[in-house]
Amino acid sequence: MSAEYDPATRRTTNVLCDDGKGGSTPCFSASGAVIAPRVYQGRTVPSTEGSISSSLRFLQHFQLTGMLDFKRGFKKWDNNLRIRCQIFSLCIENWETQDANPVELAQMQTTGTLVDFVINDASYTKLREIALNVDVPGTWTRRFLGGRNATVNFAARNLKTWTNYTGLDPEVMFLGGTITFEFEQNQIPHPRQFVTTVHVNF
Repeated sequence: MSAEYDPATRRTTNVLCDDGKGGSTPCFSASGAVIAPRVYQGRTVPSTEGSISSSLRFLQHFQLTGMLDFKRGFKKWDNNLRIRCQIFSLCIENWETQDANPVELAQMQTTGTLVDFVINDASYTKLREIALNVDVPGTWTRRFLGGRNATVNFAARNLKTWTNYTGLDPEVMFLGGTITFEFEQNQIPHPRQFVTTVHVNF
């Protein structure tokens, strides 16, 4: 897609879209109707996903574990971005048009017909969990809890996300039943969690 910026009108002109064949075509007809063809933007489900975990035991009674998980090779529709920039004109590009990318500005100045700028790479890696497991000595368990043995686990989850996605969280999704695209709008990101668990065997 390409466009030119007219500083006199503060609007874009000569807006051209991908014709799906390696060339370009006008996005709109003379009457303002979209005439450009739909173009494949990418996968809506990850092409690769997995996790990496490791554990370290030390000082006899302690075990530290950690897990990273990741998803790669998919795109997601950031509807928060579309609403801010294309519907309510609340983005800086809507006001400081001279500094905006003309291609993105051309889309923001439509009423929602051009949305390439909101379909973004949602690949991510998350620090899913770090946990410390403590084996309580049997003598302590018998003396203070009346049991045979006990373990205490301290866990912290969803600590960090590495992503270039423009929305709040590449993992959350609105309208989960859709088959055309993954969609995010006003979803709460997965919260950090801090959990303590005590297991006692009697």
